[in-house]
Amino acid sequence: MLNGLDSTTAAAYLDLLASHGFNAIKIPVSTTLALDLDGAPRKATGDADLAGLSAGDVLAKVVGMARQRGIQTVLEMGRIDETQPTPDLWYDGRHSVEDVQNGWVNLLKKVPGVMGVNIKGSPHGCACWGDSNPSQDWNKAAEQIANFIIDNVPGYQGLFLVEGVSEVANVDADKKSDFPAWYGGN
Repeated sequence: MLNGLDSTTAAAYLDLLASHGFNAIKIPVSTTLALDLDGAPRKATGDADLAGLSAGDVLAKVVGMARQRGIQTVLEMGRIDETQPTPDLWYDGRHSVEDVQNGWVNLLKKVPGVMGVNIKGSPHGCACWGDSNPSQDWNKAAEQIANFIIDNVPGYQGLFLVEGVSEVANVDADKKSDFPAWYGGN
């Protein structure tokens, strides 16, 4: 979840960022973490202020500490499982779209006051924009996930960040986009 806390404290890290004028940070989270916020953190921490806390409590405390220093936080659900590479889509064979939606609700109820959520970091590969296939149409899925969050976390007032995909749908269904880009680039 939060790399580096085995070698320094969250306070020291956030103080460093604040002293250099940072006003926002992005914290990556995974679907598996979001669905198990009461579990132990995925990485050991040497920070005595965070020792013994659940993963969700560590995240909430760090976000609160950042806010005290004038640093806003964006949460990004880039991976389904933090031990695996970044997947093309926002779901997989083990985790459904509903798991992703419920993970976001869990996160935003446990960690209120974030500036924004990046619903899925770097959709790519078979993820498309505008092809109307619900299993891979990222713009429709992002809208569905955001609406689910709005309906289930009424106090959420942050931004919804939606990255593009590496390919856009082409009017000719037999042909890939004429405008390929980097992951999340279109």
